[in-house]
Amino acid sequence: AGQLWDPPLDVLAAFGLGRSYGSCQGVLGVGRPGIVECGLWDALVRRPPTPTSALLTDVGNDLLYDEPAERIAGWIEACLERLARAGAHVLLTPLPLCSVGGISGTKFLFFRSILFPGCRLRRETLLARANDLDRRLRDLASRYGAEVVEHERAWYGYDPIHIRRRRLGPAWNAILSRWEETKQITEPCRPSLGRWFSLVRLAPERWWRFGREFRHVQPVDKLADATTLSFY
Repeated sequence: AGQLWDPPLDVLAAFGLGRSYGSCQGVLGVGRPGIVECGLWDALVRRPPTPTSALLTDVGNDLLYDEPAERIAGWIEACLERLARAGAHVLLTPLPLCSVGGISGTKFLFFRSILFPGCRLRRETLLARANDLDRRLRDLASRYGAEVVEHERAWYGYDPIHIRRRRLGPAWNAILSRWEETKQITEPCRPSLGRWFSLVRLAPERWWRFGREFRHVQPVDKLADATTLSFY
């Protein structure tokens, strides 16, 4: 993003391991509010009008929480409506069906048990819901003028839903470069363990650890180029 636009940037982000778009879910004892309910939206409304770009991604987590495709699509539509009011240029990644579509039953059970141990959905049920949700996402993108950025099979390895580490740079370059037609990301986006650690230690506005609620004032950090980071 820093290559596409001159800093400083004002970054508002809602993310987290296993994050849900609509419900409070937790992984390893740490929970965050659903994205559609978090403080990002109030913060966006309070900002003065300014050129805004947005990315909606990782929608499939909620399928593993046994949420129906219709409800998940409703949460995504709420996000799209708010971003439309902000005049944002929105990118939307659909589900990585190119990777998960042909997953074997054994591989499915392995990753379901490791990543979502509470899930009891059958492979056939989950794939049917994934295809239904994917169709709904594409319809919403068409209705709200969001640009769909397709996944590439080469981004994924044995893990069918997480991009391989060595493909993270090319994948994010391909996705985020769609924000601008007249500019290109010329410097490869290289994963950095040090940068990752410095970011994951930053506290979001609101979260829970083993049932205890915590809050933190945002922005939570300012980079050397004066770019501010606000996490929700």
